[in-house]
Amino acid sequence: MPHSTRPCRVRAGSRGRPDACGCHAYSDHNLVISNVPATSETLYSNGAEMTDIYPVSMISEGQAMNITLTRYADQMTFGIVGDRKALPSLQRMLVHLDEALLALEKSVAG
Repeated sequence: MPHSTRPCRVRAGSRGRPDACGCHAYSDHNLVISNVPATSETLYSNGAEMTDIYPVSMISEGQAMNITLTRYADQMTFGIVGDRKALPSLQRMLVHLDEALLALEKSVAG
């Protein structure tokens, strides 16, 4: 099959296997981390206090994971989305994140 002139794309987890044009390509990144700022003031809707905010994101072709965090009032919340084929044990990230945050809190508290 002749090589196409279109750019080669590889889905996350494909480990460089040939794509439709027969070439081996690697994505330039497979992780996106973003910080979405929110207000530090408490918000209300019809008198009810908004107590929590959770970021929801998505992954694009070639990405294995997206981590989005946001701060609202006195909280920092995380949203983690991943490709099951590339990261079959994504739930482990939550354990590691929890452990890292506890270690950070402990080091800050002195």
